[in-house]
Amino acid sequence: MTTKEDHSDTLIHAIVGKYHPGTPLEKAALASQMVERKHVLQREESEIADRNRRMRGRSTAAPEKQEAPKIVGLKVST
Repeated sequence: MTTKEDHSDTLIHAIVGKYHPGTPLEKAALASQMVERKHVLQREESEIADRNRRMRGRSTAAPEKQEAPKIVGLKVST
């Protein structure tokens, strides 16, 4: 976890601790749930970005990597 993430997690705990009504145990539990949810959302966001990068890489592959189109002859009968 980076320092920025540590700092934002600490801020969540501090804000919940100061402004949420309830016992210290309830505040700590709520803040922990919020931090965990934030981490889950960040992981999902990262996975989506990775998938989008991979998809973009496939669609813009170099011509030598793409399969050449196959020409199929047509037989016309009259």
